[in-house]
Amino acid sequence: MRFRQVDSPYHKKNEEPKDTDMQEATVKKERSSTYNIYTNEDRLRFLFSLHEKLMNPTETTKLANVNPETTRKWKRESAKKTLRRRYPLKKTNRTSNRAPSQLNESYKMYFFNFFDENPSVVIQDVVRILTKGFEDLKIKKSRITEFMKEDCNLSKKVVSRHPKDRNNQTTLEARTNSIE
Repeated sequence: MRFRQVDSPYHKKNEEPKDTDMQEATVKKERSSTYNIYTNEDRLRFLFSLHEKLMNPTETTKLANVNPETTRKWKRESAKKTLRRRYPLKKTNRTSNRAPSQLNESYKMYFFNFFDENPSVVIQDVVRILTKGFEDLKIKKSRITEFMKEDCNLSKKVVSRHPKDRNNQTTLEARTNSIE
C-alpha cells in the first residue's frame, strides 16, 4: 500500500517557516505592591490582646500594627485550633464592656434547690423569689435566663398556647368524623 502526498497550504515542500509575522512579547510589569512579613511575635501579641485582655478586634489590630484582613485570618485560625483542642469557651463575660455577672456559685446552688422543689416554675417567679431572697440583687429576666442556660446548664421550655376554638367539643367531633 502506498501513500500519496497531498498538497496543502500547511505542508509546503522546501519552504522555510515565516518568522516575520510574529510580534515581540510585552515585558511583564513589575508589581509596585509589597507583601508584609509578620513574625510569630506579632501574631502572639495580637492573640494575647484579643483573648487575654479581651480587647475589641479593631483596637487589637491597631495596637499590633497589622493589616485587618490578616488579623481576621489569624482570629479564624485560632478559633479553629481551639475547637480542634475541644476547649470550650464560655460566651458569658467574654466582652470587656459588659459588667460582670451578679450571679455566682451561691445563686447556682439556690437555683438547683429551687428547681428541684418546683420543677414547673416560670422565670418571672424565679425573678420575684430571687429579689425577695436576696435584697441587694437587682436583675432582669434575660440575665437569669442566660445564667440558667450558660452556667447552670438548665433549659427552659416555652409554653405553646392554642386558641379555645381548637379544643372546642364541636371542633374535636368534626376532626374525628373527618378522619373516620
